[in-house]
Amino acid sequence: MIQPPITAPKPGWGPLSGDDWLTPSADASSVAGARTSGSPASLAASSFRRELLRLLRIHIRPGSDVLQVGCHMPNLLAQVGAARGTGIDSRPDVVAAARRAQPGFSFQLADPQAFELDQTFDTVVITDAVAELHDIQACLERIRRVCKPTTRVLLAYYNPAWE
Repeated sequence: MIQPPITAPKPGWGPLSGDDWLTPSADASSVAGARTSGSPASLAASSFRRELLRLLRIHIRPGSDVLQVGCHMPNLLAQVGAARGTGIDSRPDVVAAARRAQPGFSFQLADPQAFELDQTFDTVVITDAVAELHDIQACLERIRRVCKPTTRVLLAYYNPAWE
């Protein structure tokens, strides 16, 4: 399990180039406001997402086939070096934002608890979607269907209550 950051980023730290997905909110319409608010919550969430990206890059081999469950981080597949990537999310605005951010990858509007895919993946990343799931077991059962014996399933969730 990935733990949240203990402290907020140092003053003056700006967003990393190309890290526009580093937002504290899953709502695609709030990206600009969240990144510039400077509130302790948005700084902590941004710091968490930077740390999450760092850890994902350690555990995802460049050139892997990656399934992203929950597309709240619309640039994630490119950021981790996926050769082939598929994202699924149940929210049309989030899927549209992910498609715009990464036209080289496939994004589908699908319920993470009931999706159907006819391919397998080297890595499955579940980020922030956990909060929206009514049946986590159903989601994990669907994920199992797209796993190889060597597939890594990485789950991360940021909770503002940890601050």
